[in-house]
Amino acid sequence: MHPDVEYRRLESKAISPLVLQASLYTEGLHYPKGYALKPRHVSDYELEFYIESQGQMLIENDAYCIAPGDIVFRKPGQWVQGILPYSCYLVSFDLCGTMGKDPRCYSFTDPSNELQPYFRNPVIDGLPAVFHPPNTDFYQQQFESVLREFSQTDEISTLLLRARVLKLLHSLYMDAISAPQAYDMAASNGHYGRVKAALQFIEENLDKKLCLDSIAAAAGLSPNYFHRIFSKTVGCTVNRYTVHRKMERAKQLLVLRDCPIYEVASACGCENVPYFSVLFKQHTGCSPLQFRKKYRQYQ
Repeated sequence: MHPDVEYRRLESKAISPLVLQASLYTEGLHYPKGYALKPRHVSDYELEFYIESQGQMLIENDAYCIAPGDIVFRKPGQWVQGILPYSCYLVSFDLCGTMGKDPRCYSFTDPSNELQPYFRNPVIDGLPAVFHPPNTDFYQQQFESVLREFSQTDEISTLLLRARVLKLLHSLYMDAISAPQAYDMAASNGHYGRVKAALQFIEENLDKKLCLDSIAAAAGLSPNYFHRIFSKTVGCTVNRYTVHRKMERAKQLLVLRDCPIYEVASACGCENVPYFSVLFKQHTGCSPLQFRKKYRQYQ
């Protein structure tokens, strides 16, 4: 961490992001695997969404393997270094819009940039350094919209940019806390690749009846050994995590789709509707029908 970084507490109502730079980086795909970019200290808040990647991101003392769909969040004062190849969207921003930096001449790699304070805030502190969200298409669209608005110069685009970044921060925070998962898994963790493969397998098969054996097989490990490293890395058992993700999908389907409860249960890999209802009530405190009535508007 840069020795001159200033730490300040920040209330969430004071967050009013000003986008300083938005760009699409594709040049990194032309470099050989392992090519290291020049290390630097981060001067402002930065978000990156990775489109293609076989690279890594070094943040302070941790090395993270970066996969397509991953999002990296960097904070002022951090020492970072990119290891190619990868392509990504970048958004650099002034968290409170008070630094007086001019987006028209700003470059996130300029070593003379004034360090923005490192704000302590529950939402900002709750965002992991590296995160693989459940809906990567949604996030790619959000980054694309930020880049599109940044290319405009009118007042409406300036207003929309603040709203876009606020939505990004909110969505990332809600996704990060929605599951008892340690998304912030450094590549130095020897089980990183195995656990990440298992998490992806679970996400792609929520409509099926998942068991420990099939998930462990996706990770290439024996069930007993996999269960131990999953619990240690993620912070909960395989079954608890799987049920949680299924119930989160059920909540979305109940609100967004006009379909019978048995179809929602089936889409979550549960053919026994009464058992599904019991699990759902344990997870949310109400039945599927009560949840739908509470969160869905009817004409």
